[in-house]
Amino acid sequence: SGWLSIPTDSCHTAWQNKMIFKVKTTEFAMMPVTEYGHLSFLIGETEVTKGLHNAVTDSIIMKSDYPQTFNTYKSATDYITLLNAALGINFTLPTRQQWEWAYKGGEKSLKYTYSGSNVATEVGWNKDNSGGKAHKVATLMPNELGIYDMYGNLGEWYLKEMGYSYYSQISNFSNT
Repeated sequence: SGWLSIPTDSCHTAWQNKMIFKVKTTEFAMMPVTEYGHLSFLIGETEVTKGLHNAVTDSIIMKSDYPQTFNTYKSATDYITLLNAALGINFTLPTRQQWEWAYKGGEKSLKYTYSGSNVATEVGWNKDNSGGKAHKVATLMPNELGIYDMYGNLGEWYLKEMGYSYYSQISNFSNT
């Protein structure tokens, strides 16, 4: 069917930490996010990296841990279409509500001011610590769900029922 079936708790629990996917030689992790004690959705452990983007788009493979910039909604959804074809799975952008739930730490939330800390520079690259440029993903602390860079570094695209929107936290730098 192309849809990923998540195992139940009784038959397999490894998925509860993260699910690893591989495109060519590039791996990426999707983190499970629960609501009311049940799996609600999966979300990327990090922003899409240039390395993963290049593997999916058959560009010159450049193993880079820097985030890929999707300057338009169309470039983001075109990438997801290619990712779906490469893996045979139906990924989408998260809805705004899903993104915000994951940002806040979901059911594991400790009600931090920022995604994973009360100190912005511990969890995100922003105007105070970035030097005006994007940084490698997963170099600062993750939030309670183990998701990195929810605060700062680059802005995030998300689905919306009627159209689309762009969510930006403090900074939106050009990719380096």
